[in-house]
Amino acid sequence: MSELVIRAGRVVDPGRGIDRPADLVLRDGRVAGVEPPGTAAVGHGATVVDAAGGVVLPGLIDLHGHWWDASPYGVDPLASLKGGATCAVDAGTAGFGGFESFRRHVIERSPVRVLAYLHVAAAGLAASMVGELVDARYARPVETAEMIEAHRDVLVGVKVRIGSQACGTNTREALVAALDAAERARVPVMVHIADGADVPAVLRSLR
Repeated sequence: MSELVIRAGRVVDPGRGIDRPADLVLRDGRVAGVEPPGTAAVGHGATVVDAAGGVVLPGLIDLHGHWWDASPYGVDPLASLKGGATCAVDAGTAGFGGFESFRRHVIERSPVRVLAYLHVAAAGLAASMVGELVDARYARPVETAEMIEAHRDVLVGVKVRIGSQACGTNTREALVAALDAAERARVPVMVHIADGADVPAVLRSLR
């Protein structure tokens, strides 16, 4: 059995209503006790960390990143750990056409938990010089919903970028397709607002 004692940090856990100086005891990677500072018993072979003056919190969730390096926007999900995030949510880097590669090569190999929104554009964020929905035929709500259905353990919603660079003149069509996919798959939709978006129209359309 492994044991870790983090001493005298400010332990903050909103889910349990904790915000106070304490010793945090972990055994085999799970919280085993929250004791008054300086009082936790230390077992033989335990690792002790002095956290006085620091904050100790549960792993954070990075809600918006791009974690697939097949895209020009993608970075290594391990970057999340530098900010204390142990779960990273990919904001639509992949479309249905590349998602299974993203899952196989990044999500399943990452020590950080990775969840993802699936882009309604077939290729996702494949290039920075041409928008992914400048041609409206790339918007594929049916295939997007089917891919989400097949990977519900990691796919949590539909993503779309609304703006002239991403969509050209197809901003309305792009949003309709994303909402269609989300309704079919019964998941949320995340909209990235950019230059050229009709923001009031987007807000009226969201559920």
